[in-house]
Amino acid sequence: MHGHRIGEHEVLRVEELSGPLLQQKQFLPDLTPEMLAAEKHWHEPRCYDSATGMINLTIQSWVLKAGGRTILIDTCCGNHKPRARPQWNRLDTPYLERLRAAGVEPEAVDIVMCTHLHVDHCGWNTQLRDGRWVPTFPNARYVFSKTEHDYWESKSRVQPPERDFAEIYNDSVLPVVEAGMAVMISDGYELAQGMQLHMAHGHSPGQCYLDVASRDERAFFVGDVLHTPMQIRYPDLCTAADWDKDLARMSRRRMLERAAEHRALLVPAHFPAPYMGHVGWDGDRFAFECVGERPWQAAAA
Repeated sequence: MHGHRIGEHEVLRVEELSGPLLQQKQFLPDLTPEMLAAEKHWHEPRCYDSATGMINLTIQSWVLKAGGRTILIDTCCGNHKPRARPQWNRLDTPYLERLRAAGVEPEAVDIVMCTHLHVDHCGWNTQLRDGRWVPTFPNARYVFSKTEHDYWESKSRVQPPERDFAEIYNDSVLPVVEAGMAVMISDGYELAQGMQLHMAHGHSPGQCYLDVASRDERAFFVGDVLHTPMQIRYPDLCTAADWDKDLARMSRRRMLERAAEHRALLVPAHFPAPYMGHVGWDGDRFAFECVGERPWQAAAA
């Protein structure tokens, strides 16, 4: 497990799943052949397999060790949970073993932050124990956007219940709320010194991202403000999973502009290896330079 530093803070990655997880035509329906051709030199095969039409994605958590605190950002899909999509249904992965291999015991987590409450961002909030869903991180406070929580809570009560909303809320969020471990936040919430949460509505009703500053360095843990580096090159490109596409475009551009202004390290939830990088400018377009590599958008040598 290789770490990365943001000023005085340490960042670790914990993977649950990776590989060709979604069909590109279904997930990015507005991605044109012209876009694919223009970006092919960096996009394939790292991010996209043209033979199968599948996007390579990673389902992962980020661990931020800062000021004596251990902060877990997004908790993937979770084990044993009934889900509508086959690729998420009743998983059995060694996620907790990988977390421990990174030097983090569940009891040592101080804060769990969910950027939003989609299936692949809140699943390990709880685990099955003696037939009940209980909080996986017993000493943590769980930070949820109030807007996001209230939306999912209301949708879970619709009759007849909407399966995805009811299952995800009832097994991965409600047990945390009932245990009194949830903290509902709004825009600008200070998670810790030098760490601020910003709302980024669009992909979901109350998605947020974490802005971390330490010394002269900056990092944005952005969840699903974007899913693929293609959305850095084409910020108006939305996914089929976006709740409000106009809001998603606006939030993505605003976040990328701030990231480029501060030369921030972008830490997304789903990028393939090497998983993170810096946002800058390539003329009048955004550029993405992976940690330890040349910019992905640079023309092939």
